[in-house]
Amino acid sequence: MEKKIYKIEPVFEQRIWGTQALRTKYHYETELENIAEVYNVCAMPGHLDNVVTGTGLHLSDFYKQNRELFGIQCEIMPVEVCMAHSDSYLSIQLHPDDAYALKTEGSRGRPEGWVILEGPEKNRMVIGHHAQTQAEFEQWTKEKNWDRLFRYIEMQSGQYIHVPAGSLHAFCQGAIAVAFSTNADITYRLYDFDRIDPKTGKERELHIQQVFDNIRIPDDTLNAFWPEKTKAEGCEITRFYDEKNVYTAGRIQVAEQGFFETEAFMFYVCANGSGRINDCEIKAGETVFVPCRFGKIEICGNLDLMTITYRE
Repeated sequence: MEKKIYKIEPVFEQRIWGTQALRTKYHYETELENIAEVYNVCAMPGHLDNVVTGTGLHLSDFYKQNRELFGIQCEIMPVEVCMAHSDSYLSIQLHPDDAYALKTEGSRGRPEGWVILEGPEKNRMVIGHHAQTQAEFEQWTKEKNWDRLFRYIEMQSGQYIHVPAGSLHAFCQGAIAVAFSTNADITYRLYDFDRIDPKTGKERELHIQQVFDNIRIPDDTLNAFWPEKTKAEGCEITRFYDEKNVYTAGRIQVAEQGFFETEAFMFYVCANGSGRINDCEIKAGETVFVPCRFGKIEICGNLDLMTITYRE
């Protein structure tokens, strides 16, 4: 396949906590009742799998057939980006690590990280818990002693938090956030606020034993932080997170014109603004893929780009 810039088509997910905020902000068109999540970069065959514009291929197949454009050895495309907005808390949940997920689900685990794009001045969310032993965690869960168990933090727009596999968490309501993660979709719910799914008329499934199997103990130290920023060739570059065999996430903001170069492949998700990358037009809500060893790119316009790649 030609070494050029490719556009990536989004995939939408409706949830019981979804809203119209993402549809309104990005002018997305879909017949879904709400857009809870927009998967900007995802490659899970038959489930959440972006189409690569102009190729007739889903991203999972595009990756398999064009490995030279990525320059890595992973058997499956390894990273994921999605945007989310809710009108209530998401379920209190966690994701397993690779070892557990591969053994029980045949999938990778899912460490992830979030940055808030916009929302209330202070966003309250569940990150971790106050139990100090496995027995204490299980006892408070059986008692439904949620006020004692759950640990809350506040997070501001522009801050970042990395959530390791096994960490209990629930994203806050009323904010638009971008989530970066491995390319996986294994979630275990501990508590769902006794909500009724209108499609089934029942509460959504919980996964209590799986949570017990995977919970990090103790887990009371994670906090959001202000990531470091640098400026180079007209770009303001933010490094959110970088871990080998997990994901490398960041942000590039350009006011008029900038230049950027990396040896790695890169997905650019436009969170705000409009402009172009080389000759490829891009606007808020759109995503492009730039192959590895592409050379220096020119970024023009007023652009706020979320970036993700992977290193081995």
